[in-house]
Amino acid sequence: MNAPKIVISQRTWMRGARKNGVGRPSRYDRAWDLPRLLAVWPRDLEDLSIPGRERMLARLKQALRAERQRGVAGHWTYDVSRHAQLIAAFRVEAAELAAQRMAGGLRWRTRERDRRLPSAPAPTAPSPPAGA
Repeated sequence: MNAPKIVISQRTWMRGARKNGVGRPSRYDRAWDLPRLLAVWPRDLEDLSIPGRERMLARLKQALRAERQRGVAGHWTYDVSRHAQLIAAFRVEAAELAAQRMAGGLRWRTRERDRRLPSAPAPTAPSPPAGA
């Protein structure tokens, strides 16, 4: 005989998955954590370039600022665990960006004027021969 099909909600399934060790990873996982902290598109998660990481850090910084302001104001929507997760995500993303810059030979630039790379000298045309 066929067994009856049991239908459970996604939330119930996720609770069971976490209990069995299948759900949330023990460390920071960009694909798992960022969508739960910020509204991000899949293309933003896949963008691991330096400008993409800088944009993600800016969004994390903005979310941290908003969460900090909610906490200081004593707002009822403030969540300590979300704040801690935002801090952890920010630290990991900043460390990965710094490592990526170091691997590419770029140093960490702190000021806006230091972000501009020096312009390359203009190529010079070969001079004509002296006897001509």
